[in-house]
Amino acid sequence: MSRYATHAVIALFSIALAVGAIGWGTHDEALMWGGFLGSIAITPVLTLAIANRAHRASDEQLAAAHCAGYQLALDQVSRGLLDPSDGATPPHGHPNDITDTDDAGSIPRLHIIRSDREGKRAV
Repeated sequence: MSRYATHAVIALFSIALAVGAIGWGTHDEALMWGGFLGSIAITPVLTLAIANRAHRASDEQLAAAHCAGYQLALDQVSRGLLDPSDGATPPHGHPNDITDTDDAGSIPRLHIIRSDREGKRAV
């Protein structure tokens, strides 16, 4: 749905609501019901148009989100937040609740190499 279609749907919904309000204000039942039914009929299209508009992102926004996520992951790795710690309790439960299914075998493990000169880095 294009940007102009979204604006057209919003305008049609507003017009239908205005017609219904005018019919209600002037006690004209036909006008009131016409506006009411028109606004009800356009509501699904309005919902789709607004959802489509909300999910549209530019290339710059996607690149910025990707870069921010990558930097956050590097920061967490450098602080050692992704390292498994011995004896730590899982977020929801006790240490005895850890099973073999909690370890994802398809994800490569990161090993921290500590050096006095370079600080921490992930390999």
